[in-house]
Amino acid sequence: MGCAPDAASPPGYLPIMIRAMLFVHGTWLNAHTPRLARLLGRPDFQIDYRRLPGLLAEEIARRADIGPVDMVRSHYFGSVAENYDVRDHHAVQRRHAFFGELRVEGRFEVEAFAVDYQGRRLRRQDRSPEDDYIPAERCVDVALAVTVMRYVMTPAAVDLMILVAGDSD
Repeated sequence: MGCAPDAASPPGYLPIMIRAMLFVHGTWLNAHTPRLARLLGRPDFQIDYRRLPGLLAEEIARRADIGPVDMVRSHYFGSVAENYDVRDHHAVQRRHAFFGELRVEGRFEVEAFAVDYQGRRLRRQDRSPEDDYIPAERCVDVALAVTVMRYVMTPAAVDLMILVAGDSD
């Protein structure tokens, strides 16, 4: 049984609004979007981050039959290259622009952490085959967990947390 009013509800009854927050592990999601596109059979598939919070809220409300869900805050955790090969400057600038769009158009709270490429190219296939360096992204998982725990420990801050992640951490 959901929270929607029914015939037995008193006049003026307002359903309880579930307050939700979204937490996106952006590095993981970006890395797996091509796989999602293949699974959907849509090679041109792109995630519309402006619509993502609302769509997730609607789908969870529908599947759980919990009545209206108000997405009160959306967080995005990602990384950006630093100390990279100058040939990848345009790609890094695109990432910074993406984070800006998330903040402004998507109204996400964005936390972006630097990953040191030690002067190397961003894409492994653009580097020498002998170069086995793997840049380490260390802060995204911790920042996401700390932020979630902060809201868990804040009384009445949120009723529902939606986590979009999937790596082994």
